[in-house]
Amino acid sequence: MPELRIDPLSGHRTIVAGERSRRPGGEPRCEPAEPIDPEQDPFAEGHEDRTPPELYAVRPGGGPADSPGWTVRVVPNLYPAFEGDEPFVVANRGPVFTQASAGGIHEILIFSPEHDATLGQLSQEQVELVMAALRDRLEERKREHEILGMTLELWRQRAERRFGAEDNKLGPLYAVAYERLRSGPCDLGATRAALDSYIDAVNQHRRGDTANGPDRGR
Repeated sequence: MPELRIDPLSGHRTIVAGERSRRPGGEPRCEPAEPIDPEQDPFAEGHEDRTPPELYAVRPGGGPADSPGWTVRVVPNLYPAFEGDEPFVVANRGPVFTQASAGGIHEILIFSPEHDATLGQLSQEQVELVMAALRDRLEERKREHEILGMTLELWRQRAERRFGAEDNKLGPLYAVAYERLRSGPCDLGATRAALDSYIDAVNQHRRGDTANGPDRGR
């Protein structure tokens, strides 16, 4: 039986009538996409100068970055959906909608030098290269998380040696950065911002401590 569905927010009305798909010409159709002109494809081999500098590539025969001879390649997206280091903060926009900043990274993984090949058309060996590239890019983000953690611990020890373990000015800032690191999934942009705030506070505290008297050698 047909239905009339009404959007409670906009008031827009939509008719859902599945039986109409049986009428002549009403069957579901999917037109094939227009073929990609290899001369216009910025991701085709030989067009490396048309993309931003690559972040990752596999070249079995060697060669410089952003040159032909690759089997898999990763480049930044020129029109990213996620961008910047804005912390992930959710804001309520009325009784229904919520909004959050879209900080992060958006990369393009080019499966193959064959400019129009889909993942399902690749050989098993090529799919393995694609999956290895995806793993390596995720591992790179994981290493960045680990580096942030080591940096935070280094500055905590430095502050503790100079000001003691219980410092009312630095403790809250350290706690924020530490919690950012522990949160899952970790928001790297927010963590970097919290870490920078903590490091700046340690440096400002150190300069003020030095100005108030001689360096005590801690």
